[in-house]
Amino acid sequence: MVVAAEEPRAPLRRLVDIEESRLAALRAESDAADVVPYRQGEAVLRVAKSGVFRHAPGGYTSAVAYVASRLGRSDETLNRRVRIVRVFSEAEYLSLVRDDVPLTTIGRIAGAPQALRPELLKLARQFKSDTIIAAALSNYHKHQRDRARAERTPEEILLEGAIKRLKEQQAERLMREAAATSSATPGASPANPAKPDAPDGHPGPESPDTRERRDRDR
Repeated sequence: MVVAAEEPRAPLRRLVDIEESRLAALRAESDAADVVPYRQGEAVLRVAKSGVFRHAPGGYTSAVAYVASRLGRSDETLNRRVRIVRVFSEAEYLSLVRDDVPLTTIGRIAGAPQALRPELLKLARQFKSDTIIAAALSNYHKHQRDRARAERTPEEILLEGAIKRLKEQQAERLMREAAATSSATPGASPANPAKPDAPDGHPGPESPDTRERRDRDR
């Protein structure tokens, strides 16, 4: 998000100029260079620490937004690269890249629970496929949910059953209301068609609705 920025004082202006030059040089580098994504994550952390983004032309509300605008990258992409820098050293990152581990996978592993990372790194080096790592993580989270369900107290299980039935009843009521609304639309057959008078001019049996209205009017 861009907001109006105050004109920075001379020392700050110098810091802004230096950062602008560094980011321009980084943008000019080819993404084919292995280290560039790591440098982009470092740039966000550097700008966040210095606070330069608050004084840069246009004024930005976050380091990510400022660096994204200068590098032509999305906030989401830079957030992933920040996670990589926070979790892996540059040497560790380059080792993974040179082992043909996809950049998306490195970011995915950086965002995974710390206890899982060693096994995920082993799988990443073995399979070199992000879809396989994503499936492995998905299976882990499913197992965790299933285990959590198995460890619930009787009270939680009973409450779940009660809430499930309550939702079913609400759905059934909505279906009945929808059916009633549909039957009341023009062209639909009336719910209680008028019955013809009995023979010899005597009225037929009084319907419950008619009797109720008559009793109310008394």
